[in-house]
Amino acid sequence: MVRSIWLVAATIQYLATTSALESPGKPSRLWQNSAGSQWNDCFLIGNGRLGASVPGGAQNDSIWLNEDTFWNGRYKSRINPKALETLPVIRSHILEGRYGTAQDLAAANYDGVPNSARNYNTLGSLDLVMAHGPASPGSYERWLDIDDASAGVSYTAGGINFTREYIASHPADIVAIRITAGKPGSVSFSVSLRRLTAVSVASGSDTVVMTGDSGTDLPIEYAVGARIVATGGTVSASGNNVTCTGADEALVFITAWTSVRQANQSSKVLSDLKAARGPFQTLREEHTKDYQALYKRADFSFGTSTATQRSLTTAERVSAMSKTYDPEFAVLFLQFARYLLISSSRRGLLPANLQGIWNSEVKPMWGSRFTININLRECLASTTLQWR
Repeated sequence: MVRSIWLVAATIQYLATTSALESPGKPSRLWQNSAGSQWNDCFLIGNGRLGASVPGGAQNDSIWLNEDTFWNGRYKSRINPKALETLPVIRSHILEGRYGTAQDLAAANYDGVPNSARNYNTLGSLDLVMAHGPASPGSYERWLDIDDASAGVSYTAGGINFTREYIASHPADIVAIRITAGKPGSVSFSVSLRRLTAVSVASGSDTVVMTGDSGTDLPIEYAVGARIVATGGTVSASGNNVTCTGADEALVFITAWTSVRQANQSSKVLSDLKAARGPFQTLREEHTKDYQALYKRADFSFGTSTATQRSLTTAERVSAMSKTYDPEFAVLFLQFARYLLISSSRRGLLPANLQGIWNSEVKPMWGSRFTININLRECLASTTLQWR
C-alpha cells in the first residue's frame, strides 16, 4: 500500500516537472531537439530594426544582437579621383588587345578607393546564464514559430521545467524574453553584454548598458542595454551583470541605438528600457497582430504530410526531403522566406542586406552589404509585397 502511494506520488511529480514536445504538432514551427552550436544554427527574430540570433542553450544562451544602422563606418565617398581621365586610356588599351595592361590600370586608377565598401557590423552578444546548474537538460526543444514570429526554448533541469520565449516587437520597438519555471521561485539567472573588448556596466539596480563605436575612420557609435523585470524574487545589478534570483517569472528587455539615428544613444537606450512594460502576454499580442497583418496576406497548400514526417525535427525533414516529398515542409520553407523578409525590413527602415538583419561578425562574408544583383531586387520585392 505504501509503495503504491509512493508510485502515484512519484508519477504526479514526474508529470508536473516534465513536458511532452509541442513542436511536432505545430506545422508553422522550425524546431530542433538540441541547442545551436554556432551562429548558423540559431533561430532568428527581428522587428526590422533590431535583430537577435538565438542558439537556445539551456544553461548558457549567448544571443547575437544587431541594429540595422550599425555598419563599420559612416558614409565615405569611394570615387577614384583619376577615374575620369583614365577611362579613355583603359578603352584604348582594350581596343588594342592589351587586356592585362588595361586591367592593371583600372585596378590602380579606376576602382573605388578604398577598394572595399563599408560592411554591416555586429552589436555583440547578450549572455544569459541560468543558475540551475550545468546538468544535461531533459525534454529539450527549441523552436521558431513563423506564424506569430516567436522563438522559444523548453527543457527540464533539476526536476523543474523551464521555458524561455523570445520576441522582437515592432510596435514596442524592443526585444523581449520571458523566463518561466514549473516551480515558484525557481527563476534565477544573470545577463551581461559584450563586444570585442567592450563589456556592459551596471546602471541602477536592474539594467546593464554597453557603449562603443565601430572602431574605424568616421566611426558609428552605439549603445545597447538590457533590463530585468521580475515577478517575485530579487533583481540586482553589479559590475558587468544584472542578476535575478528566486523569481516566479522574469522579463528581459533589450534595445540598442546608434549615432545614425540618435545623438545620445545611451540616454535613449535607458529611457526605452525604463518605459518597457509587461505583461508579456499583452506585448506578445500586439506584436503578433502587427506581424500577422503582413504575414497572413498569403497562404499556400501543396498537400498533406504524413504523421511520421511531422514528427521529425527540422534538420531531419531537410535530410528526408531529398528522398521523399514533404508537402507541408515545402510550404514551411516558402513561408520562412517571407518571415525573414518581414522580420528584417519594415517601412521607414533600411531594406534587408545580404544577411537580412542578422550578423555575428565584424567582417562577415561579402561584408553583409547591399549588392546590386541581389538586394536591389529584394528591396523592390519588399516594397511591392509589404508596403503596397
